Amino acid sequence: MRLVKLIGRNIKHRRERHGWTQAGLAAKVGIHRISLARLEAGTKGPSWSLLERLARALHVKPGRLLD
Repeated sequence: MRLVKLIGRNIKHRRERHGWTQAGLAAKVGIHRISLARLEAGTKGPSWSLLERLARALHVKPGRLLD
């Protein structure tokens, strides 16, 4: 599996475990919902700083989004 798709799947899985909408998580990290949807779909990869913000919002270490 491509790393970008794996990251997207992990973000979506963790977001759903928290019971958050895409709009809710996007607001927490300061991006548009459409950008988060593209990340979760694996069509766009996050920058390192965005990956860190997402991990912080999802209460995991950034490396957990790469597993």
